[in-house]
Amino acid sequence: MARPDRGPDLPDEDLTAPPVKSRRVQLVEERKLYDPDKARLEASRVLTAEPPSVPKRTGIPLWVYVVLLVAVCAVGVFLIARAAFRPVLEEKGFTWGETGDGHHVEARGRVKNVTRKDLQSVTAVVTFRDRKGSVIVRTEALVADSPLKPGQTSSFWVTETYVPAMHSAVVEFAFPMGGTIPTRHVE
Repeated sequence: MARPDRGPDLPDEDLTAPPVKSRRVQLVEERKLYDPDKARLEASRVLTAEPPSVPKRTGIPLWVYVVLLVAVCAVGVFLIARAAFRPVLEEKGFTWGETGDGHHVEARGRVKNVTRKDLQSVTAVVTFRDRKGSVIVRTEALVADSPLKPGQTSSFWVTETYVPAMHSAVVEFAFPMGGTIPTRHVE
């Protein structure tokens, strides 16, 4: 049955949608919009245009920053090295010798914390050597006070079986899990 407003048996259409163009129609329209002379003119303008002006740098030159950076690094390395070699402990009155029974040797002395912090579990490590400097025996013991407070002096005492070849003894201080503590020996 024919409708008077639509014509005979036409399908219902959306009259508000724009008409769909085929790909061929789109390509033909694009060619009409493309003007090769205009494109060449635009390309020549881009190629011959002056480069954008770069504002001149004012202020501090880059080499000044480099010199300052090197100086700061050098000061940092100096301060770290100085702190690494600064004594943490002062050892006083270290003595060693054979005990009265003749079967043992003992070493004793005092140690002072010269830092601003508590030191936990400070260990005295005594090394006994022969005349050639070879190690005979190494023994260790915790200092009497733990923690060793800033400015505090504590004693240490170690004993070991006597060996007639013992000629010298040296004391160092360390933490139980390793790491020698920088020490200044004071008479």
